[in-house]
Amino acid sequence: GLRVGQLRRFVVFRSCGTQGEVYEEERSSKWRNVFWVLPAVCFGLSYWQWQRLKWKQGLIQDREERITSPIRPLPQELLELPDPNTINEWEFKPVTIHGHFLHDKEFHVGPRSFESNSGFHIVTPFQLETGHIILVNRGWVPYTMKLPVYRTEGQIEGDVSLLGLVRASGAPSSWTPENNPVGNYWFWLDAESMAKAVGPSCIPLVVDLSFDNPELPGGYPLAGQTNVTLPNNHLNYTLTWGSLGVALSIMAFRFTRFGLRGSHS
Repeated sequence: GLRVGQLRRFVVFRSCGTQGEVYEEERSSKWRNVFWVLPAVCFGLSYWQWQRLKWKQGLIQDREERITSPIRPLPQELLELPDPNTINEWEFKPVTIHGHFLHDKEFHVGPRSFESNSGFHIVTPFQLETGHIILVNRGWVPYTMKLPVYRTEGQIEGDVSLLGLVRASGAPSSWTPENNPVGNYWFWLDAESMAKAVGPSCIPLVVDLSFDNPELPGGYPLAGQTNVTLPNNHLNYTLTWGSLGVALSIMAFRFTRFGLRGSHS
């Protein structure tokens, strides 16, 4: 029979032989290249985010050009039952309007925040000197000033000339509750429904007042609430996916070259 020392050498020899066979099997396996799918996916996502970055930069440049474009009177084409394409062409461009507010028909859109305080945007029908009625987002008020009785000084009467940005109607997300027209509580600015509530002379066209207008007596509503910035994190996403792709490529190379166990050595 085998002595203890001989038995140990035999076991070690068989163990080394088994590990060598495993290494060789892993290195020669056709499945070893499957691991390269992971870095390929990461590099694909990195390239996709790079394309998204260029697309977003184009949107930002376009919006900046619109906001800084010359101020013009509200064009007639926007008053002739404008279609969405016409409104989109004019969105974020500055215009001047002249007419008077119909304060008794104002809408409350909220909740909306301003400097970490919650409140509402006041959207009021505005009758132009041409007789057309549009919707004007006058700005933000705190909860305590939602009702007009608490901000009577800001309910300006008579004809006024104002400056604002053309806006498209709002669009709800999947989490946005249904508007409550009966209670005059609007979670999103539905220009079509608001225009119908005002009357047949109202056009579903929205103008956000800019901060360049004279300050109202009493201070509210606060104009200039248009969100003109676009988030752009695509460069970070590009670098993140690219870095992950590089790390996984190194792991895939070691696995392909040395096998799974050899890659840990």
